[in-house]
Amino acid sequence: MVTNRKLYLSVSQQSKRPDLTSAYSKTYLEDSGFRSVLHTKGMKMTDSLVVAVKTASGQVCYKPVSALGQYLRLPAPETVVSVPGNNGQIGYVDSAVNQNGKIKVNGWTALEKADNAGNNVAVVFIGAQKKYKINTVITQRHDVTTSRNDGFDYDNSGFEVTVLAEDLPPGVYTLAVMISNPKSGKSSMLVSDKKITVSR
Repeated sequence: MVTNRKLYLSVSQQSKRPDLTSAYSKTYLEDSGFRSVLHTKGMKMTDSLVVAVKTASGQVCYKPVSALGQYLRLPAPETVVSVPGNNGQIGYVDSAVNQNGKIKVNGWTALEKADNAGNNVAVVFIGAQKKYKINTVITQRHDVTTSRNDGFDYDNSGFEVTVLAEDLPPGVYTLAVMISNPKSGKSSMLVSDKKITVSR
């Protein structure tokens, strides 16, 4: 796995590929197959999936294959019945785009002047009949801490999520951001001015 900063290695096991030996008439391809289990927690759908080979001298050579998101089924939003009100929550949905069958949402949110360590953040799609919730990935937003300048740490207030449009019923949705802090037990939801239209 390759992010914009780091290379993560996952050990694989060799497996037999006699089909390649037959197709290319190369006997050394017999052991060229591999299998591996990837732990993707904390990874982004845009991170690159690569195939790497470690040489006898210890050098790692790799070739990008594609974005991780092409191999993983994105989590589907779940119906939510009750939601909290706004309990001192601040934030903003910076972008909400529905393009090529995927809805991408990002922004920042936090509980104002509070310990925000360990926050869980979800985006809520508020439709005419039902609400749908999807958990997000937390991202760094040092700019929020700097701009707020109130003595509290908002560095981990960023969030982003990608949803398949087909996992939501057609309709117009108002976007909201729900936050909960396991330590304090406090929860809140901030309704944004952003809307997303899902059509078939």
